[in-house]
Amino acid sequence: MTNLFPGMLFDRIRVGRLRLLFKKKSIRQQDGFIGSAWRGLIGKTLKKIFCSWRQKRCIDCLVRSTCPYYILYEEHGNEPGFSDLPRPYIFYPLPVTDNRYLSLEVTLFGQGCEFVPHLITTCEEAGYYGLGRERIRFSLQCVLQKELNGEWTTLYVPGEKTKITRSNFLLTDWLKHLPLVPEDDCWLVEIKSPLRLRKQKQYLSVPDWGWSFVSLARKLFLLNNVCGGPKVEKETWLVIKDFLNSPGKSRNEVFWYDWQRYSSRQRKKVPMGGIMGRSYIEPPWQEKEVWWHWWHTAGIFHLGKGTSMGLGKVSLSPYGR
Repeated sequence: MTNLFPGMLFDRIRVGRLRLLFKKKSIRQQDGFIGSAWRGLIGKTLKKIFCSWRQKRCIDCLVRSTCPYYILYEEHGNEPGFSDLPRPYIFYPLPVTDNRYLSLEVTLFGQGCEFVPHLITTCEEAGYYGLGRERIRFSLQCVLQKELNGEWTTLYVPGEKTKITRSNFLLTDWLKHLPLVPEDDCWLVEIKSPLRLRKQKQYLSVPDWGWSFVSLARKLFLLNNVCGGPKVEKETWLVIKDFLNSPGKSRNEVFWYDWQRYSSRQRKKVPMGGIMGRSYIEPPWQEKEVWWHWWHTAGIFHLGKGTSMGLGKVSLSPYGR
């Protein structure tokens, strides 16, 4: 019988969860969702710092196998259905109550976990170039890391002698430390950032949770394989796919959040709108615990397209009626 718990299916994936706090050098407002601005700024700065052969294309570079920029931003794969390897990071801008500050949640997985010092160095330097169209300059104040018990501990403070300690754990271990499955028969899913679900070449205006979990599983199997795990067999995949297509009944209170980002590569604005709001889920009673793990896995890795820039962020909580 196939074990459907994600911690067992993807037992090679390591996950690190960081929070970075920055202080602005001017009280300028940034417009809209800025996850794409963070990804662009960090990528540009990462390349400036660590690229050792700027005259050549990344694919022709002799040291690309150890280059943090190439591995995080440019590495390609040849798996069916994936034009690129899933990027081993998520940059999710956190809301702040004090306009003098910026906060960024960074989730690293797989090979991305090896580049924590590189990313911290990059984020310190990135403040000089500025964030977004407004070129908001900032300085790094501190970096926190999430522990298995849910606490956030200090990993790095600029100017202090710091040794980067272990900052990642296996997905299996993260899921072992989840709160107990609630007795409530209904769960509240909040969509924190635009959720882009593409099905049959069209973007959906209401969530298809089964489709989103099947897509997530395909991505995680690929990541698990890159991390040294075995490829999933066809028969096993069909069982998992059939299970994920039945997440239970849902009642949606959602709307379409429309926005665009400017793509430097395409030199034009790209539509990046998605679903926002909340959904009330009644998971299948017999598989309640398994679905509790899958929804929390979705909370770590996000759902849909554009997750590397923080899109598709979901959170789960019990909903007592």
